[in-house]
Amino acid sequence: MTMETLQMLPEQLLETKFMLPTSTHALIARPFLMDLLTKSLCSQITLVAAPAGYGKTTLLTSWVRSFPAQKAATAWVSLDENDNDPVCFWTYVMASLDKQVPDRLDPVLQLLYTEEPHPLQQIILTLINVLVDCPQQLLLILDDYHQITDKRVHDSLQYFVEHLPPCLHLILATRDYPPFPLVRWQAYWQMHEIGGEQLRCTIEEIGTFFNDVMNITLSEESIQIVATKTEGWFVGLLLLGLSMQSHPESISLLDEISGSQRYIQDYLIEDVLLCQPGDIQKFLLKTSILDEITAPLCDAVLQQQGSQQMLKRLESANLYLVGLDHQRNRYRYHALFAEALRYRLEQMYSEELPELHRRAGVWYAEHHSLVKAILHVCKAADWQGAAWLIERIPFSFLGGIAEHEQAQLLPWLRQLPLDILQSHPRLCLVCAQIMHQSVPTPMLVGWLQIAEVTLRASLRQLSLTDDVEMDDMSEARRDQENMLGEVLAFQTFLQSFKQEDGQAVLSLCEQALSLLAPENLVPRSHVAFARYRTYRFILRCDLIAASTYGFQAQQLAQDADCHALSISYLGITVLALIEGGLLHKAEHLLQQAGLFERTLDEYMAPMTPEVGMLAICHADILREWNQLDDARDQALRGISMCQQGGSVLFALLGCAILMRVYLSRGELAEAGRTLEKFDAIGRNANPDIYHFVRSAYFSVDQVRFWLASDNLERALFWTHEVDEQADFVKPSMFDRVEVAYARVLLARQQPKLALQRLDPLLLRAVEEKRRDYVIEISLLQALAYQQQGNVHEAVGVLAHAVQLGEEEGYIRRFVDEGPRIKFLLTRLREQGGKQWDSWYIDTILTAFPQRSVEEIAVLPKPLVSLSVREIEVLRMLAQGVSNQDIAHELVVSINTVKRHVHNIFDKLEAANRTQAVIRARELSLF
Repeated sequence: MTMETLQMLPEQLLETKFMLPTSTHALIARPFLMDLLTKSLCSQITLVAAPAGYGKTTLLTSWVRSFPAQKAATAWVSLDENDNDPVCFWTYVMASLDKQVPDRLDPVLQLLYTEEPHPLQQIILTLINVLVDCPQQLLLILDDYHQITDKRVHDSLQYFVEHLPPCLHLILATRDYPPFPLVRWQAYWQMHEIGGEQLRCTIEEIGTFFNDVMNITLSEESIQIVATKTEGWFVGLLLLGLSMQSHPESISLLDEISGSQRYIQDYLIEDVLLCQPGDIQKFLLKTSILDEITAPLCDAVLQQQGSQQMLKRLESANLYLVGLDHQRNRYRYHALFAEALRYRLEQMYSEELPELHRRAGVWYAEHHSLVKAILHVCKAADWQGAAWLIERIPFSFLGGIAEHEQAQLLPWLRQLPLDILQSHPRLCLVCAQIMHQSVPTPMLVGWLQIAEVTLRASLRQLSLTDDVEMDDMSEARRDQENMLGEVLAFQTFLQSFKQEDGQAVLSLCEQALSLLAPENLVPRSHVAFARYRTYRFILRCDLIAASTYGFQAQQLAQDADCHALSISYLGITVLALIEGGLLHKAEHLLQQAGLFERTLDEYMAPMTPEVGMLAICHADILREWNQLDDARDQALRGISMCQQGGSVLFALLGCAILMRVYLSRGELAEAGRTLEKFDAIGRNANPDIYHFVRSAYFSVDQVRFWLASDNLERALFWTHEVDEQADFVKPSMFDRVEVAYARVLLARQQPKLALQRLDPLLLRAVEEKRRDYVIEISLLQALAYQQQGNVHEAVGVLAHAVQLGEEEGYIRRFVDEGPRIKFLLTRLREQGGKQWDSWYIDTILTAFPQRSVEEIAVLPKPLVSLSVREIEVLRMLAQGVSNQDIAHELVVSINTVKRHVHNIFDKLEAANRTQAVIRARELSLF
């Protein structure tokens, strides 16, 4: 730019507006975004649009510094509110370009400052023509374009963009979407957009930022917490990091991070909210109470019209508004922005808060979103209204509300005043029903006791009342008795999980049935379910009685048109059939349920967890039949559906089945992750439900996982825990724990102790007709006899298991026990026999990993822990050397030799020298 041209300018230009901003803090590498910017050069314009603090300027400055200068010269302008005059705006643009192509733009600048102003479009046209034949490739970056509000500037820049010379690429960085035909530009490949979604920091980038840049060591779990709460917001991460560097207990900040914290609050309020017009500020504050934002809901809360237009303004202004659908009907605010707004709302409009929540509650109730309605009514402290809404929650199964909704409801249910609870017994019942999978049983019992006391007092009062309207009194009594029956019916359900007094549960079932009206089918189905659980898990296992009550519960629910509940009871009944070894019958029932499910598409949404339960049951059958890919897919699908529908019980059962599938597939890493998921779900579950599933369905497979992972120490620690709690675990649950315990003993090469535990289990499983367990226990007995060197007995026991397994096509029960069972099966196949088909044994053998029988026979076995000196003594025993000669050879006393021999016999579980030598050879100790 010549001196003459500079003298024409009205004032000296601010040179810092042309300089790349410098960062005051260390940065992280973001190669994906750098590559995205470079690729955007194939279009004419790049739009970098995101809310404040997303790192737009930081990204562009880093990219420009890394971009090869020979490829393009960069002209940078940092815009501010003073640039809304067209002449000022274009002066800075041209001056910035002139620095890259000196003196070339002098004619255009002269047009800006002649005594007789030229039309702006003519000036832009001249600029375009001057640049058309420019040999140098240019990048023009206009930062903070949201500062520009003048229509004349917008119109002139649009004309410039739509006639850009080939040498120039324009980059606009802005918080708001400018009023250009952006969709048309994108459709014609003229523009490439980089938005907030791309600018969010990933979990990997967040970890790098804290661990490498801020020198703050965070665990993977802590990084995940930060990612969830900040949603990858760059400035939020920076402010949090700076605070943690100066905080003596920085990790504790993670639990407290919110939009109400001072450093985040100041930024979001001062740099974002207060920069908006008054009507937008008011709208943002008063709608911040909503987790999901729609125009009709906002109209109802604000009691005004025009929210749809306001939401479009917010979206255009990029005000931390996150779209929830493609139709742009549903939104939410960025989590930290919403918290900052709510904090400000409480300061400015605290007296209006209850009414805002009440209006939201009314709107949700009218639109059949009862949980959200209840939450807002509770926040308005309208406890009578909350009670009225809770009592009207439709309830077809013991659950039905998603897990995250239960977590939101629980703090408010705990605050329900006692006088409200005492005057609303159904409120107490529904609270217990909807929260039974998530909260400890004592809290549930507390609600039910309040309901029971209230109802019994009401019934006593009715008995004492001498009223002439006896018909009305009788109807009131029947209603009260029926409700009391519902309360007792739910108590039977809870007691059946505590594994305590089975007879007491059955007695309570009779009381409930005596009070329930004949037509009140759903609570009657709950009672039938409690009986099912009592006969299956609390009393001595009676699968026939249990299955009978399971089918009864299903039929009652079906007669009541509670299809989800009916399918749920079918699922748990199928589990009993699987335990009884009736795999084909269970498969047939599941096929019927599949047809039933497909004819009820309109019920699929509320039936999600129940259908998921059927998928889980099917996965267990497919796994046993060695269809492992389908089993895995079904189990994963089932767990997802159960979690989606908020059924903690079914999700835990699903994890137990999935664990078995991964163990059968030999995928130990996936099995370990499933174990972690099981525990994670269990942490948020009712402890009684969690411990029941762990004992009944998970104990054996977690031990199998530890042993397969060479983690015998963890398995041993578990046995110590079992020994300490033996009096607490009830018999039917203890059966599975005992089987798991026996597996640990076998891993420790203690077959004698294992058999002592297995023998009574087998007798009980045979008596109770639990074929699945009979086969499993028989296989473990065979392994125990093999460890003792008694192959003949091992093969005999295995033959019984084969005979039982053939009819139902058992495969994985045999294969999962490993190569020693394959060795015994081969011996059994060689012996032949009429009680089984050799084709069945061949089918099982084919499912094993392909190894030769010779390899199987000499596979490494877990070593008994003998000392070096004991091994020396053992070798001499095998050679027939006397104790006296051993003492002489080793130069020790005869008593020392006897002590070594005693230890050897004990460790090898041998009664004499011959047995010890045979055992040693079996274990390849020589």
